[in-house]
Amino acid sequence: MPRPGEHPLGDKGQVVLFLLFMLVWVLDSFALRFSVVLAGYVPLYVRLAWTAAVAAAGLILINAGHKVLEDTDVPHLLTTGAFGRVRHPLYLGSMLLFTAVWGSTLSLAALIVLAIIFVFYNHIAAYEEKKLVEKFGEAYIQYKKKVPRWIPKL
Repeated sequence: MPRPGEHPLGDKGQVVLFLLFMLVWVLDSFALRFSVVLAGYVPLYVRLAWTAAVAAAGLILINAGHKVLEDTDVPHLLTTGAFGRVRHPLYLGSMLLFTAVWGSTLSLAALIVLAIIFVFYNHIAAYEEKKLVEKFGEAYIQYKKKVPRWIPKL
């Protein structure tokens, strides 16, 4: 059962898309190899450096988002820490992890699934933002004006 304010299919959708992404990525990258042509143009050390950097950014963002959530016992509008930089740090961190995995082999098939994942996260983020406007009103509207949905403020 989703927590109040979360999209009813958010958790299930994330699990299904994770499994789909991993299935497509593994099959294409290591078995079928039908859409990994870009990997031939980008050296492995570059792809692995990219993977490490993007995965580290994703893990840092997820950890920072969880830290703010753990430090909060009363439901209120979260605007500090990672939530002061981007409105959906946990979703963005997850997308960065998917992007990191994709970058290791540059599978075009997995990139298509990654695009679907972004559309899904954008959809559930928009749904949740609508619920947050209903709950917090003008305070959330002002927060939205100051803090971007996906590209973190530095």
